[in-house]
Order: sequence, then structure tokens, then C-alpha cells
Amino acid sequence: MHQSRPTSEAAARVLDLTAKLAHVTREAASEPHLLAALWIDESVARDLLEQSGITETLLRQWLGDDVLFHPVDDELTHETGAAATHLPNLASVITAAQSFAGQLGRHAEMGTEHLLMGLISVGGPIAAKLKEQGVTLEFLDQQTADETGSPHEPIPVDITLAPTIVTVQDTTHTDRILDAAANRCREGLRVVEDFTRFVLDDAHLSRLLKDLRHDLTAALAMLPTDRLLRSRDTPGDVGTRIDTSAERQRLGPHHVARANAKRVEESLRTLEEYGKVIDAEFAARCEALRYRFYTIEQAIETTHAARERLADCRLYLLVGSTPAAQSSRGALSWLIRDALAGGVDAIQLR
Repeated sequence: MHQSRPTSEAAARVLDLTAKLAHVTREAASEPHLLAALWIDESVARDLLEQSGITETLLRQWLGDDVLFHPVDDELTHETGAAATHLPNLASVITAAQSFAGQLGRHAEMGTEHLLMGLISVGGPIAAKLKEQGVTLEFLDQQTADETGSPHEPIPVDITLAPTIVTVQDTTHTDRILDAAANRCREGLRVVEDFTRFVLDDAHLSRLLKDLRHDLTAALAMLPTDRLLRSRDTPGDVGTRIDTSAERQRLGPHHVARANAKRVEESLRTLEEYGKVIDAEFAARCEALRYRFYTIEQAIETTHAARERLADCRLYLLVGSTPAAQSSRGALSWLIRDALAGGVDAIQLR
């Protein structure tokens, strides 16, 4: 869902290597694979990691030898390498990286340093470990500014400008919007997390949602909380007296979770757009959270659909692909037909 932006050759290599590492370890490409690729490629990002004290020994403790030192076949096809734009679990990281690159200009290329910044900005276990070692957005911004020669101080000029008259802007309306959206988002996330925890019994999805909830809390801490609370006027909120019959009816737990997932996405978009009035960095974080949730929502729907398909299966047949079976496909077909006729609900060929 991220917009296209020119990508440097180094960043393209890193993303391609990320997909290949995931392929050889038989996993979906994720943050550990990206960090390993940034280190292996010896790119600008690796220089930044080394400047902050990151070592190969430390990365081995974090990632394990399977990810960091797994041999990658250079002959893997580009399709196997799954191009940079087809890494769904890293969509929020790539989107954030493109956003950081965009701060340098409309046509600026996304480099490996921006991928590292995106990795840190979206949060999660890997980002937390990097921050503990001093690899923060502030550190990376300072280092990349030094490399590009971007000035940190205003350029002196010989022109004297008359100051404009600044009036105090009433932020009450914006504060009320942000306060309501933050509450909706937190509540919706909790409802969806309860579905993955108690209905799907999925520890991985529950952990992803819990991490996202904590990262949302960290982002909301950037807002003037006291001011938002003072702006709250629940009795005077006309929206509390508007509802529809559809809002009071749900067909089941999955319907509840789906409705609240949309509630989370809409709230994050509201926080992102109105947050731009107060803090651009806060808005960028909300954007990254929104893209992360899109991926989680997709995983929830896929998991639920798979369980629904197997819900009524009572008899499951596993057919091994032995040399004898391969040499007699007719016999194998006969076996499958008889099994289905005999009441087998699902067949897996191995």
C-alpha cells in the first residue's frame, strides 16, 4: 500500500536479500531478515550500526545463526527473491522508509539508511533492541545529515524580515477529534486482540496486536494529554446520541472483530490526518501503525477463513508420496476416490 519512490541500488539489493533469507529459512520475510540483510550487504546502514557499537556477535545473539549466517544461493531467481514491493510483513517498514527519504526531496532515493530508520520507527522487538544500543531516529538523523551536508543551523542572510503577528490558535476542536479517535482506536484494538486470543487461540497474532497497542500508547504520549482531556465534552458530544440499528447487531465473534478492525483503521487515519496539525512525527507514526494493522487484519481474516474451512472436517487422510505411489498414479487416484466416497472430509498429499 506504500507509494512508489526511487530506490537506490543498495536498498534494492538489501530488500532482495531479505526475501532470499526468508526463503531459505522457510519463513515469511520480517524485521530480523531485514536487519540481517542490512548487515550482510555492508551498506550505509551497516556503517551506521557499527558507529553505534553494534557487532556481529551481538547480532548473532539477537537473530541466531539460522538468519544471520544461513547460506544464500546467488543463483536464486528474482521470483524466489520476491521483489522489494512484495514483502507484506514489511510494508509498514518500507512505507516509513519512503517517508523518511521523501523528507530529502520529491525525487530522493530510498537508501539503506532509510530502511534502518523505518525499521526503528515501526517499533517491535528488533527496534527495541536497537534503541537500547543507541540506534535511535535522532542518532540516525544526525549521522545522515552529517553525511549529506544538510545544515542543522539556519543559513545567515543579509535580509531583515519584519516579524508577523502570531495569534493564539484555539485547538479545542482538533483536541476533541484526536481524543475521541485515540479512545476509539485503543478500544477497537483491545476487542480485536480478544478475538485472536480467545476465539482463534493464536499467540502470534495476539502478540502482534499487543505490540501494536503498546506502540500506539507510545505515539499518543507525544500528544498534549492534559489538554486533550480538558477538551473532552462527552455530554455535549452530538455523536453519542447518533446510532444505527446495524451498530447494535452482530452476527458472531468474527463479525465483532471485523467491525472493530475497521474502527481501528478509521481511527488511525483520523489520528494521522488531524495529528499533522500538532506534530508531523506523530502523524508519521500513526501512518506506520495503520499499515502494520492492515497486514495484521489480513492475517486474522486468512486464519479465520482457514479454520472455517476445516471446522466440519471429522476424518482427515494423509497420503504419502512414496516411489511406489508415484509410479502408479492410477492407483493413487483410485485410493483418493474411494476415500472420498467412504466419507473422508479432507485429504493431504505429501
